[in-house]
Amino acid sequence: MITKQTRRWLIVIFIVGLVAYCLPWVVNRGSSLSFGAYDLAEWASLHPTVRGSNPALVTSLLLRLPLACFGIVIASTLWKQRPGWRIVFLLLVGIALLPPLEFFTQYRDDPNYQQQFALAVIAVLVGIFTLVMRSPKWINVLSIVCAFIGSICGLLGLMQSYNLMRGFELATQVGSGGILFIILNVGIGTILVYSSKQGRSYFTRTTL
Repeated sequence: MITKQTRRWLIVIFIVGLVAYCLPWVVNRGSSLSFGAYDLAEWASLHPTVRGSNPALVTSLLLRLPLACFGIVIASTLWKQRPGWRIVFLLLVGIALLPPLEFFTQYRDDPNYQQQFALAVIAVLVGIFTLVMRSPKWINVLSIVCAFIGSICGLLGLMQSYNLMRGFELATQVGSGGILFIILNVGIGTILVYSSKQGRSYFTRTTL
């Protein structure tokens, strides 16, 4: 059993990470524009450069993928011994990534909605795959990879969206949410790497 202190620390990581994802990543005080990662991805999807790029909607993908990766990391570490809770959390992450209901009725050909739907499905499937993965070592490796993918994609998405907004000659600033989320993912990945080198699975051996 994990100690109360460790349990609180893991819960804090979970809460702070989700809050950081929702906090402003890009701020434009003059125009009162403050976008969290989710809204920033939606805003970027409307930009002609993003829609017309090849492949299209890369910036939006870079901003959405960190949430999917973060969900997998948390589900694979916080509830290692509780598959039921892991499934519930993964489903919640999948629902958060889903496109609006219009996608299922009349806008199934919209590439932006298709991207959201694909990410939701992939996040849930990868998370469920960890349920049948017997090796704590490989679950730890998956968590490390997802943590660093989330931080790298978050940084690239933040930089690209920042430049897009600057292209409109707006007084754009980097928000605290993006910085905090990226640092948090790097920290989680570093801790997991350190624990694996020490021959311990700090997260994967815990129960909640």
